[in-house]
Amino acid sequence: MTRGGAFLIAAGALALAAPQAVAVQPAAGSTASVADWANAPLTPGAWVYHRSASNARSRATFGPRGAPLFEVACTNQGNIALFRHGASAGSITVRTSATMRALTGNALSAGLSVSVEANDAILDAMAFSRGRYAIEAPRVGTIVAPAWPELARVVEDCRRG
Repeated sequence: MTRGGAFLIAAGALALAAPQAVAVQPAAGSTASVADWANAPLTPGAWVYHRSASNARSRATFGPRGAPLFEVACTNQGNIALFRHGASAGSITVRTSATMRALTGNALSAGLSVSVEANDAILDAMAFSRGRYAIEAPRVGTIVAPAWPELARVVEDCRRG
């Protein structure tokens, strides 16, 4: 047997022994369970940055056009408000590639609001998460939001303000 023939036989044996890759499609939908948020499809929608007329405060909303699901805003007190539209009393859980934290909030008529200091590390974890982070709230499911710069822009505006 020639060296080339031995090589072809060995390569064929390796190809047969190698595990075959299987493509796995994520479940369709805009929510993800706690276990699979990092691999779930992003929730449909986009981030939109807003600046007040007086240029004093900014906010960013995420969700389908005209129907925001999540909002980040600099408050008049210099804190950051995280607002989950449609959620009720309880807490918002934020999951990023680096951390997870439950934040207790206040129920408002349109949803659940949580206030954190502008220099809170959870905001940096969200801004620098690997492509996405999850916002969980009781009875409204999980939002898997892209880590776009709008959130970081609001945080920086508030820290400077």
